[in-house]
Amino acid sequence: MAHNKESFKYQYADATIETITEAKIEIYKHGLICGAFPIKGKNAIWCYKFRDLEQMQSEINNLVESRISQKNRVEEQRAKRFAPHSLKVGDVLYCSWGYDQTNIDFFKVSKLMGKNKVALIPISSAYTEQNGSYGNKVIATDESHRNSFISEEKNYMVDGASNTITISSFANAHLYDGRPLYETDPMYGH
Repeated sequence: MAHNKESFKYQYADATIETITEAKIEIYKHGLICGAFPIKGKNAIWCYKFRDLEQMQSEINNLVESRISQKNRVEEQRAKRFAPHSLKVGDVLYCSWGYDQTNIDFFKVSKLMGKNKVALIPISSAYTEQNGSYGNKVIATDESHRNSFISEEKNYMVDGASNTITISSFANAHLYDGRPLYETDPMYGH
């Protein structure tokens, strides 16, 4: 059975093609053999031989509902993500990251840029507890600081749904509530 549009067209030259634009799919039918393909793609979503036309139509309906539902979820998530954030100039954010260790970096919102962008500057931290191999507790200070991610003011997109900022592929910044945060001691993993 054909698994891409070109081979389906070649194998079943007399197939009928139905385009369902709201689901962004094309349905190729040849008797009880049916293939579903994305409009802009070439590989089959599925390609089956059905027992009867009723089973075929049921499978097509399920696919259309599924694709439309997925499209609506994506649009809803996008709207939330690009919604205006509630960060203010002076808000402090923290970023917890590290493999086999926990590092904490702090940032301060230095500038608001439109409804979903901010400029951040790194700020330093101070120990409230030093427990050696049991880790340390750190809090943000107001001092400017060069950290592992950025050494000067840098612009970032804010996820409006959660007020978080992706600093790098492995670290997200969250609003800091002022409580001491756990960090691995420099002698045990940094």
